[in-house]
Amino acid sequence: MKKLYIAMFSVILLAMATVPIIAVKKEPIKAVNSTVKATITQNTEKSEIFANKDKEESFLVYITDKKQIEKVGLSEYLLGVLSCEMDESYPPEALKAQAVAAHTLLLYRKAKNNGKKYDITDSYLTDQGYYTPEKRLEKYGDELEKLENKIESAVNQVKNEVIYYNNKPIMAVYHDTSGGKTENASDIWGGNYPYLKSVDSISDMLNPNYLSKVVVSKNEFEKKLKKIVGSLPKKKAFIGKTTTTSAGTVKKIVIGSKSLSGQIIRETFNLKSANFDLKYEDNKFTFTVRGFGHGVGMSQYGAYYMANKGSNYKRILNWYYKGCTIK
Repeated sequence: MKKLYIAMFSVILLAMATVPIIAVKKEPIKAVNSTVKATITQNTEKSEIFANKDKEESFLVYITDKKQIEKVGLSEYLLGVLSCEMDESYPPEALKAQAVAAHTLLLYRKAKNNGKKYDITDSYLTDQGYYTPEKRLEKYGDELEKLENKIESAVNQVKNEVIYYNNKPIMAVYHDTSGGKTENASDIWGGNYPYLKSVDSISDMLNPNYLSKVVVSKNEFEKKLKKIVGSLPKKKAFIGKTTTTSAGTVKKIVIGSKSLSGQIIRETFNLKSANFDLKYEDNKFTFTVRGFGHGVGMSQYGAYYMANKGSNYKRILNWYYKGCTIK
């Protein structure tokens, strides 16, 4: 059985064309450097000139912090999304895959937002993250121009490409790292998304940040869940049956006398994903969490991994979004 498992593991890694080269971490937001504030104006002018030259489409983006709607050209929008959603140190083919997915999701949300005053928000919680020029300056500081140039280079090569299923832009969702397999969208959100099916992304298990743990005292655990489950029984066996998806995300878990969704538990205890195990010992609850995000669609770490092994952006997208065309 051990030899069989190793063989299967090797075949999947070969199919994804993925061996980690570097450990990638998100950089913290940097303080604004007053000496480079002028770069905001320069970058904005550059984006506006580029947009006017190409006469590209603009979109209405609701900026949550400002509580206002801004008109943003496609190139500027994709630059802002990639700056927010993907590590700029990722290889170009991974950045291209992210740009195509972000453009596709933008069109999908716009089609669904008929009647609203905006096409999409800048919130990763409801749509996808987007950094304005000001936020990009806060993040990159003195390296703003160099890092934006890298991202723009990837964006400009694929900015007009979109992922379609039955001639319609798909809901091209993505996440940071899966639990080793991506999730069926129907298992997480319900509905029918034939292109968002579970696929192997076993290379994600080699991400240094694949596993995380959250330890909570019994008192804190009871306090956070009091409004949902009431008081917990004194017996040790108050963690009941757990139901998971085929990829490992918790659908339902019984705590006390209540059956709770994995998503509620994730939100309550600020877990990286709902793909977790929960154990109780010595008056403490320990969550062992796999991956980061909802697990549906493209794994960004998987894209990084595949790109480092030579896969181009189309192969990456075709791996995670089944039965689709890119045009």
